[in-house]
Amino acid sequence: MSPLLTAVALLLGVSEIRVVVIGEVQVPGEHVLPAGASLLHALDAAGGMLQSADTSRVTLQRKNSTDLIPIDLTRLTRLGDPAQNYELRDGDRIVILRQARSSVWIRSGSVMRPVEFEPGLIALEALRRAHWLATGDSDRIRIERWMPSGAPVRYEYTVRQLLSAEPDVQKLQPGDVIYVSRGSLRDGEERGGDDGK
Repeated sequence: MSPLLTAVALLLGVSEIRVVVIGEVQVPGEHVLPAGASLLHALDAAGGMLQSADTSRVTLQRKNSTDLIPIDLTRLTRLGDPAQNYELRDGDRIVILRQARSSVWIRSGSVMRPVEFEPGLIALEALRRAHWLATGDSDRIRIERWMPSGAPVRYEYTVRQLLSAEPDVQKLQPGDVIYVSRGSLRDGEERGGDDGK
């Protein structure tokens, strides 16, 4: 908290504020913070965000206001944009939304099958959920990803390489397409988005 904010808080006789943090955080609910605390202080008090949180879809609502102030935490945490780290006031309400559900796609020949995306999903698990049967550990797998620029990027592996790779290597992103050159997607199990549990 800045010295100026501390002085103002002392002059006004305000030593703490109460804010509500709801949505994709570890400890949702009302939190008591020192006067002049920032958005990041509130998120820290709420135990941090869940992996399912959409950091680009956070809103701040002031007490007695119906206006929602959009906040992009990605700009704050990755680009260091201090304008996103709002000073909080008593009665503020912060909402962290869940990431929108989307899919990755598995393609074998002319058959395509969706698998529901979730953060941390890796290629081999997506293939398992799509009920893909490999013919051997030399089967080739290609992951195609469309970048924001509109250009595709392709990553090629064998099953053997993926089995020995670190999980970070095969992490997927929404919209990825996994092409399998051999093996098959089992017939009669078209359960798009089903995790097979």
